[in-house]
Amino acid sequence: MKNSARKIVSLILACVMMIECVGSQESVSLAKSATYNMATDGSGKCIDGEDHPEDVIYNQKSFRGTTRKATANMVTSDEGVTMIKQFEGLRLEAYKAVSTEAYYTIGYGHYGADVEEDMVITEEEAVELLKEDLKTAEIAVNNMVAVAPEEVTQRQFDALVSFTYNVGTANFEGSSIRAFFVNGLSNYYQDQIIHAIAAYNRSGGVVLKGLTTRRLKEVAYFYNDSTLVDYDL
Repeated sequence: MKNSARKIVSLILACVMMIECVGSQESVSLAKSATYNMATDGSGKCIDGEDHPEDVIYNQKSFRGTTRKATANMVTSDEGVTMIKQFEGLRLEAYKAVSTEAYYTIGYGHYGADVEEDMVITEEEAVELLKEDLKTAEIAVNNMVAVAPEEVTQRQFDALVSFTYNVGTANFEGSSIRAFFVNGLSNYYQDQIIHAIAAYNRSGGVVLKGLTTRRLKEVAYFYNDSTLVDYDL
């Protein structure tokens, strides 16, 4: 009986340890484990959404041809970096959002083993960390740019880097918005594109107001149309 009880307790503890994210309507408490990867998981850590990339081919308008291909060595503009900084917020002292986190966070959402307890950095150092962290997102978006048949604008690139940095490269590479670009963005309606980006506004299956706001601001930046921040999803 004692052995059985110990096994049950062990199973319960194992299940508890597997839970890395808990969400609410307004905020998310993050229990990041040592297996967390900022590049693939993103600054949002546990973002998910009701995206259906497998249905992309059925959502196309009639094909309208292609335009010139963009280069695949784009970098985030200063304006794009500023937008991401506003989204992420700045903390110059190392902190843990929850005590169970494996590592500390600092700067504009930088998290990892290189962040030590009581670590303090300058704003300039925080910017450098952010730019370094953005490189993985930029590579993922540039891989898409390289095969997109149509030109990718700087604003589109910046918005997608912000999106990818937040949701992680794994979500981006399997997303409808990436498929839209690969197929030719002009083959899709604006509403389809907006919904493809805005789909990633959940954590643990719960829609979060903060994520919805960020997605619509990315959409507004993408289209250079500030009215889209009030888009009715």
